[in-house]
Amino acid sequence: LVDQINKIMDLTRIESRELKIEDRKYQVSNLISSIKEITQNKNIEVNYIIEEDLPKVLYGDDINIAQTFLYLINFIEKYFENYNLTISISKLLVRSKCKLKFEISINYKYSSIEIKERDSKYEITTKCLEYEIYEKLVNLQKGNNFIRKDKDNIIFEFSLFQKIEKVKEKEQEEEIT
Repeated sequence: LVDQINKIMDLTRIESRELKIEDRKYQVSNLISSIKEITQNKNIEVNYIIEEDLPKVLYGDDINIAQTFLYLINFIEKYFENYNLTISISKLLVRSKCKLKFEISINYKYSSIEIKERDSKYEITTKCLEYEIYEKLVNLQKGNNFIRKDKDNIIFEFSLFQKIEKVKEKEQEEEIT
């Protein structure tokens, strides 16, 4: 009951715009550790595919990224059975921004949700609080989320732009000389 109340409170905070995105400098390795901790705490076995040349430091809201990830994992845990997870983290550099891309691929035997294809896109038609909060968190962070199917897998993808740490001109000059 307390868990459901907390979810409803989170949803209310998002919808009333009380939840703010706070850009701050963070270590990408700490964000990855937070993501791994989420799955470890839930005793979920995961195969990780993490791009090796991710930036070390970014500016964004790593706390809300981890919370977004948590809601997606809670949704998966609640609505899928007998599944294997693969989590991929990659990036695309665009000018002074880094688009972090998270893919959660589920190979599953059974799900209690309904996923329908419309206009070559997949969407969840079952009402689920965890998924609704996940979508709203992605939107709040001005990100994108998609669902794809690949044989026996459902792939949830979300991507968020983060600012790249600006290297001071003095440090650049020292590296050049």
